Amino acid sequence: MTRELVSIVIPVFNGADFVAEAVESALAQSWPETEVIVVDDGSDDGGATQRAVALFGDSVRLIAQPNGGVAAALNTGIAAMRGDWFAWLSHDDLYHPERIARHVTALMARPVPMVSFGDADQIDRAGRFLGRARHTDGFADDGEVGNGIWAVLEGRLNGCTMIVPRRSLEEAGGFDPGLPTTQDYALWHRLALRHPFLPVPGALVRQRQHGGQGSRMARHIEEASLLWVSLLEHLESLGGTPADRLRRLRRAGATLRHAPYHGARRFLEARLRSAMGAFGADLVVRRPAGPDDVARAMRLVLDAGLRPGRVTVTDERHYSAPALSVECPGTAATATVVRTGEHPSAALLLEAALGSGEERLSVILDAQGLPPGAELVEGLRAVAAGASEAWIAPPGPGLCAAVFDRDALKAAYAGPAANAAATAAVLARLGRTIGPSDVPPAPALPRSIPRPPVPAPLRMHIADRPVLARMPDPRRPTILMLLHDWGGGTLRYVETLGRWLGERVNLLYGWGVDERLFRLGSQAPDIAELEWDVASEGLDAPVMALRALGVERVHVLHTIGFDRWIEDFLDAMAVPFDVTLLDYHLVANGAHLTDEDGRFVGDAALEDPDHPARRRGPPRLLLRKADRRIACSRDLAWRAGRLSGGLPIIAAQLPEPGNPRNFAIQAPDLADGEALRVLCLGRLAPHKGIEDIAAVARLAEARGLKLQLLCLGEDLARLPVSLQSSGTIRLLGGFAEEMLNPLVCELRPHLAWLPFRAPETHSFALSDCMLLGLPILATGVGAIPERVEGRPSTWLMPPEQADPRSVVTWFETLVRDRMRTAPRWLPTGHLPAWDEDFYARSFLR
Repeated sequence: MTRELVSIVIPVFNGADFVAEAVESALAQSWPETEVIVVDDGSDDGGATQRAVALFGDSVRLIAQPNGGVAAALNTGIAAMRGDWFAWLSHDDLYHPERIARHVTALMARPVPMVSFGDADQIDRAGRFLGRARHTDGFADDGEVGNGIWAVLEGRLNGCTMIVPRRSLEEAGGFDPGLPTTQDYALWHRLALRHPFLPVPGALVRQRQHGGQGSRMARHIEEASLLWVSLLEHLESLGGTPADRLRRLRRAGATLRHAPYHGARRFLEARLRSAMGAFGADLVVRRPAGPDDVARAMRLVLDAGLRPGRVTVTDERHYSAPALSVECPGTAATATVVRTGEHPSAALLLEAALGSGEERLSVILDAQGLPPGAELVEGLRAVAAGASEAWIAPPGPGLCAAVFDRDALKAAYAGPAANAAATAAVLARLGRTIGPSDVPPAPALPRSIPRPPVPAPLRMHIADRPVLARMPDPRRPTILMLLHDWGGGTLRYVETLGRWLGERVNLLYGWGVDERLFRLGSQAPDIAELEWDVASEGLDAPVMALRALGVERVHVLHTIGFDRWIEDFLDAMAVPFDVTLLDYHLVANGAHLTDEDGRFVGDAALEDPDHPARRRGPPRLLLRKADRRIACSRDLAWRAGRLSGGLPIIAAQLPEPGNPRNFAIQAPDLADGEALRVLCLGRLAPHKGIEDIAAVARLAEARGLKLQLLCLGEDLARLPVSLQSSGTIRLLGGFAEEMLNPLVCELRPHLAWLPFRAPETHSFALSDCMLLGLPILATGVGAIPERVEGRPSTWLMPPEQADPRSVVTWFETLVRDRMRTAPRWLPTGHLPAWDEDFYARSFLR
């Protein structure tokens, strides 16, 4: 047997605690032809990781690179491989000595290139056994291309249990650095489309479980939801009968229902409901008291997505009772009333089910004992998919709820002459009772997650001692962040910066209300705990309180609500302070540099010293006296510098989680004849382009462009009802930040459109669209060009060209090109450079 070289690649970042054990296990392999490559991905632990690896001398090839994430480190290792086979070992995991030999031997015995995978033991930080993941159990080793799709969807793959032919890795494009926590499963899926997957039973890897791993991060849940959505879309594209489609979705859902990927679960539920639309159901409704009971029973069936067929109502009252009159609201179906007399037999109900129509499914529901909707939906799906010939609800009085495959019922049922025993045998053979393993998927998440009520702030006076929920730790510096109470981007900016600072400093949050009150909190920038009436009592009391709390520096992010007091306040505090510009409030006569129509006044207008948008006189005193003036974008630093008479301003990039600009595009394909689904994200207001949204919708309808504008955000100005009625515009309302990913996974837009009219100084709507992996069409005003420069599937319109007709023309072009139009960016060479790593290097200095 040829002894082919296997390359074991170990990516590591700050892994001095475990990497030596991992390397030892790699060097201890019984397969003689191995090489070990360690890629140090920019560790900043003072050289500890590299020293731990250096102890192995020439037995290990050590490659150091700037930090780029796991995918970049793995790709570096693959590029350096001399072997024909790739094996991944995480720096905190361990190989069994036979790990490589067992897998390579199995792979080399196969006639075509395959990808192997195995089982794994979980261990804790100290190496103690926690449990075994039996990934190979029940996996069909059929050698068929595509079997690996189910290994991906059923969570059977741990990258460190796999071996992949090097050529296959290269053909599949390697690991995608744009997917920070799902780069592995995305690659395994691409490989599964090209090669069979080979299970090699046996736990030959020990996987360490500990906090801080990528899969435990909140961002991973959102990223994994997007990946799952694309995997489910691929499942649906495989063709086959409606039952095949439904079977595949249900099989994938069996894994997904136990995962925390809320967005993917919402998408799956929507696709399952769509798949059920291929099936019809005839309905028998027992014992209704009136039309409302029939309507409730029908709603259960309609909510599952089924086409309604014929409806039969059994009147089980005494024959002397007056005839029932029932309707089927919301459908074209009509109800036929059949008088059965009291306590009809199961045989009679089965006869009614068989005689009620010709749809694939027959459903019997007792109006006086309807089953939980989720249980019925599961039963309907199981029978429609062919997983069961029938579903019968848990035992109750009579036949209360049942779903039958009509053909199976016809074959099993002997007709009205059947006696009770024979009928019971039919039900026993066909039916089943819902059990613990049949728990339906978790329900769709609510639009928002309620926040616990917050007590009103305590009114303070000059003699009061300040007591906060989180008192400052005297071992750490204390910074007061000043902002406004309007929420929006300023609030999110402060929250993001606060999360990044973590426990390195004590953060207090202060803001003014109507130039009258000063409020203070320690828990979050929108939870007030204490307040002072500065309009009546002056600044002495809050200043004394803040000194008592140990405030050493003030960081001014906004002054609205406290504008008339801010400079006196800073003088009284007598501590160093910085100013971060998040808009133009401190350097112009408005926050957005717009005219009365909400449009950008233009750069030429800003050159005019008498232009009404410019603030007259010298720059504000707090700007001149600030230790540092910081802008949240290069464009804002450039414009604010001009408007403030040349004051030096630092352009500092907010340390946003998830690296929005470099996140991979994750949009669905646009099918022939399909309406282009366009997400309009964020608050709908004049300077955000609400009037352009309405105009674009009208033009699209006039030109016959199939378009659906999905407006997800608060509506501050009304959009025409006619455009909503036609479906061109869908107003979806506001949302909680944590709900955005699930909502967009369910909506599945092809594109995001940001119709800004004013110079965006940062735009969290843009950040969100990038983190959702969406192609973007936007007005290239303010910070937008610098933030998307070099990003694929992104198209910018200069502000003077971003009229509704041009937007519709862009939509038409993107539809014609199937979203493959070359990206269009705008120049940024005139802007000042970023102060690189300002927050990491300089902010707390």
